[in-house]
Amino acid sequence: MTSKSITRSCEDIDETVLTAAQFKAIATDNPEVLIKMELENRVSELRILQRNYQNEQADLARKINVTYPKDIEDYDNKIKAISADIENLKQTENTDFNMTLDGRTYTERTEAGEMLTALSRSLLQSREDFVEVGTYRGLHIKLMKRFIGDLMVQLDGSYHYSTTLGLSGIGDITRIENLAKGIQKQLQLAQQGLDDIKRQLEECHAQYGNPFLYEAELSEKSAKLTEVNTTLELGGSQRDEVILDENSQDKRTANRDEISCEVER
Repeated sequence: MTSKSITRSCEDIDETVLTAAQFKAIATDNPEVLIKMELENRVSELRILQRNYQNEQADLARKINVTYPKDIEDYDNKIKAISADIENLKQTENTDFNMTLDGRTYTERTEAGEMLTALSRSLLQSREDFVEVGTYRGLHIKLMKRFIGDLMVQLDGSYHYSTTLGLSGIGDITRIENLAKGIQKQLQLAQQGLDDIKRQLEECHAQYGNPFLYEAELSEKSAKLTEVNTTLELGGSQRDEVILDENSQDKRTANRDEISCEVER
């Protein structure tokens, strides 16, 4: 929600559910099987953490290479545009009220408010979404539809500044005047936004490339798991050979008994 790049991780690991084969293996009281299960659980947890780490690193790389450079460029352009408007406004600073609406210049706020109200009603009754109606202190005045029966006024210079219109003509003139005076505040906010983005970019650079904290443990546990699996597989093969030998011995004994019976007959 804050758009900050601080990276945090959390584990999302389900409880392990034993299969029927695993219950049967545990019943054999083979310690290697228990070790195998413990290793599989831990390796599974570490691999989930590793995937989270890789996703975080990819997100940091995207912010470093794409997102934040683009944001910085946008803020730089915004600051330049607002600064240009501020320089233009200085030419009409501390001068008497003067506003042009519908091609006519007004020096009285009351008359200008009445004309602005008339122009607003005209826009609401038309199919147009916006209309440019005049100028104020070198900035173009544009009326725009917002919602049904609701209008906004926008001052356009090198950049654009907008606010909602009210129900009073003289009140709307005051809104336009305050909107122009508030451009200096817009510059401060833009500079603050630029500083925040640069600070977040520095944080990303500091976090990017940090090693996975559990890399050594994951390698160790994975190697141990492979070793245990190999041991269990070899043990299983040896048991199969013993069973096979016992079966073969039983068959040879049965054959000798059959031969003895035939000789006696």
